[in-house]
Amino acid sequence: MDMRLKTSKWFGRRSRPFIVLLFLLCLVVAHLFGLFTHPFEIDFHSNFSYPLDLDQFRDVVEVLKARHFDHDLDLNPTLLQSIPKPINEYNYRFIVKNEKKCSKSGSIDEPIHDKTSGSNVSQVRQSDDITLLIVVKSALENMDSRNAIRKSWGFEKRFSDVTIKRVFILGNCVDRSDVQNCQDIVDDEMNVHKDIVQADFVDSYYNNTIKTMMAFKWCVTYCSGAQFILFVDDDYYISIKNLLKYLRNPFKSLSTTDSNSIQVDTNTRFDGRLYSGYLFPQSSPLRHKTSKWFVTLEEYPYSLYPPYITAGAFVLSNTSLIDMYFASFYTKHFRFDDIYVGILAKKLSIIPKHNPNFHFWTLSYSAVTFEEVIASHGFRDSNKLLISWSQQKSLGFA
Repeated sequence: MDMRLKTSKWFGRRSRPFIVLLFLLCLVVAHLFGLFTHPFEIDFHSNFSYPLDLDQFRDVVEVLKARHFDHDLDLNPTLLQSIPKPINEYNYRFIVKNEKKCSKSGSIDEPIHDKTSGSNVSQVRQSDDITLLIVVKSALENMDSRNAIRKSWGFEKRFSDVTIKRVFILGNCVDRSDVQNCQDIVDDEMNVHKDIVQADFVDSYYNNTIKTMMAFKWCVTYCSGAQFILFVDDDYYISIKNLLKYLRNPFKSLSTTDSNSIQVDTNTRFDGRLYSGYLFPQSSPLRHKTSKWFVTLEEYPYSLYPPYITAGAFVLSNTSLIDMYFASFYTKHFRFDDIYVGILAKKLSIIPKHNPNFHFWTLSYSAVTFEEVIASHGFRDSNKLLISWSQQKSLGFA
């Protein structure tokens, strides 16, 4: 037998296990990266329907709003009698309510029965002249960041002709080594600054939707008169001056594209309900299992997410906030808060409004580059925030 033929057969036999191993490795990699999952996704554009799917979804939301605010509503009596039971309620108690924050006189009436949640809440004489409510999503340990915000962009008396209110929303202390000491520190901070709202949930990354929706709940229950509500993480720089300038006419088109080539449809017709910030118009679920943002088909079966605003900083009008909060009662929980708010907007036909001056990434700071910035991520360093904001204020941009 020819030596070359013998050698070929020998290498062929020896290489078979390697080929099989390589094939199996490819299968594992393909599985980890979701290559076997994407073919089973449902087309978003033609088949999107997120539970609970109701034929008269908007009308059901209107009924919940009317019940909560004790308003009369001219709707079909059959609909009023057949409202389904909510599938999703964020019934975490408020450890620190701060229910007087937005009240006119700081007084509270007797508790009333909230027909929406089925529980007693304190009825507050709320002020209706609040232009902007700032809700900062903060972690328990970030007191330095909260203090820096109070001294800079979160200062409530920054503008004498604009009423601004500020609260920080926190989770509970149950995962801390010294629970009582942790709670005492939170209570002391509240007593000094009167700006803490604390809800009874564990503050973790995958509980961000709970945190956001508890913030929504607090706003609707205790500060429903605010015209606009800014939700922002505690490591952001904010120019309240630029934000207020934007809110004078938020539906005016800024530009057709921004520096990151986000396309803006200038023909979009907005209905007055504002949901604005940095827009992701077409984002796909991540199916590779090693990702922090991995999502199964059971959690979300569609090929795309609805258009959504990044959760680090976004602004809502009063009507958007209230509609979204009550829509959440009939919208299945989703653990990523920006996606969840985008789903609520989709179900309510609220069109997200892109603003390129919201930066969810860390924008390199200079006096010039921040002239038109409304929000920028990357300010965990309290000194950096105070120095940057002070400089922008002296230049007239904050």
